[in-house]
Amino acid sequence: MDSKVVKILTSKKFFEIAFVVVIFTSFVFWAKSIILDRAASYQWNVFLLDLTDFEGDFTNVIGYSGSRDPYNCLYYTNLQEKAYPPLIYVFMYLLSRIVPIEEYYAADYFLNMYMDPKLLIMMMIVITAMVIAFFEAIRHNLKDTYGMKVLVSIAMLLTAPVFFSIERGNSIILVIALMTAFVFGHDSDNKILKELSLVGLAVAAALKISPALLGILLIYKKDWKAVIRTVIYGIVMFVGPFLFLQGGLSNIPLMIRNVQMNNEFYMSKWGLTLYYTLVNYGVPDSMALFKITGLASKVLCLVMLIAAFKFDRKSDVIMVLSLALIIFPDHSGYYNLLYLVPATVMLINEEKKYIYDLIALFAIISFNHLYRFEGLEGGKLDCRTSMVALIIYCIIITCANLYRAKVASGSKDDSEEKKESKLEESEN
Repeated sequence: MDSKVVKILTSKKFFEIAFVVVIFTSFVFWAKSIILDRAASYQWNVFLLDLTDFEGDFTNVIGYSGSRDPYNCLYYTNLQEKAYPPLIYVFMYLLSRIVPIEEYYAADYFLNMYMDPKLLIMMMIVITAMVIAFFEAIRHNLKDTYGMKVLVSIAMLLTAPVFFSIERGNSIILVIALMTAFVFGHDSDNKILKELSLVGLAVAAALKISPALLGILLIYKKDWKAVIRTVIYGIVMFVGPFLFLQGGLSNIPLMIRNVQMNNEFYMSKWGLTLYYTLVNYGVPDSMALFKITGLASKVLCLVMLIAAFKFDRKSDVIMVLSLALIIFPDHSGYYNLLYLVPATVMLINEEKKYIYDLIALFAIISFNHLYRFEGLEGGKLDCRTSMVALIIYCIIITCANLYRAKVASGSKDDSEEKKESKLEESEN
């Protein structure tokens, strides 16, 4: 391929423009389809259950939290749904004081809770604050002109996983903002910014647990003091909120029980796993397939994370970490695609790109587009196709980095041999 074409396709500007143009165009067609087709529009399926579970992650958790005993709460859903860490329950308990919670317990139903005007106003404030934090975390860490940073950040807001998470009222929007702040701030020379980024990771992990994996970035840097401080922050953020719940620390084994029940309930239902991808493409569904693909995903992630010690591009490290956050769990919901946001920002910022980075660009864009969400009925170009592309990309960058590390090591050995040879000649 012509070097000029390669240079254009691997330029930072091309990645930015391609992302912005496709996402904005997709949003326009999505909105047009909804406006023209109205209630019949397939495009409403960007939201879960066609809006019949509106803000469910927000209102349901308020209901689970209202008695300060979420891990024993049997209202509305079974215990497998009460598996979050305690921080979110403590916050939602405060919001439960806004509504007549006992009336919802009597009805054993929380889905219409958003109709309470006072709660609706508070929900709008909280979700708006999370969206602003999400937007600013992206805009602040992009490297380009102010206008381009704003365009890319707005495009990120107009993506399917973001719309989905806003409709659910899911805290992952805030979690991604905190993760992005950590990714770009953990190695900052500004001590205050660095410390805030460590606290941010601790809060993110206390909300969703899985972001704790990003702590491996500190291990890659051998920043052991930061590792210790982050662990301390994490313990405080994770264990401390238990003390505000009924039963205190005795809730820890109850949470573990509920998490296990959650994994068993959802493990083979749906999601962004390698298992469901193969089933979606016609491979016969079986428990053997589930176990094999689950083990293969975990081994693949572990190999990549170990190999990442040798990676020379930070964007590659963040990309394999993001992939691990998505495919390592046996169940991974659609909103987990937002774990790719820090990696997307990092890849766009990357000055040195390779032609194979176009695979990542394809995967990221196809994950995020709104129009024809999940493809047409029976279509194959959906988020699981994108997942396959992302897995292939991460395998490529792992092999490429290991190859470059080997070449660099060989060059270093050759230069040392030449030095020794010259030294011997001078001595003779």
